[in-house]
Amino acid sequence: MTSSKPTTLKLNLRRMLMRNIETKSAAMREKKFAIKCEKIKIDLAALAELNNEYPILSHEDRQVLDELNLE
Repeated sequence: MTSSKPTTLKLNLRRMLMRNIETKSAAMREKKFAIKCEKIKIDLAALAELNNEYPILSHEDRQVLDELNLE
């Protein structure tokens, strides 16, 4: 009877590598998600600040003001 030990070791190594890849992939997705959440928080804070700065202006007036600020 031939030994299947080398085959078993190869399969175990492949399983271990796949788990490692899956773990790293999940960690990368979590990090990207956290970065996107942080950007959204910053954008919301900026929008809130603009809303507080120009509360009485209409939407059209704000657009004109924004265009002037860009120039």
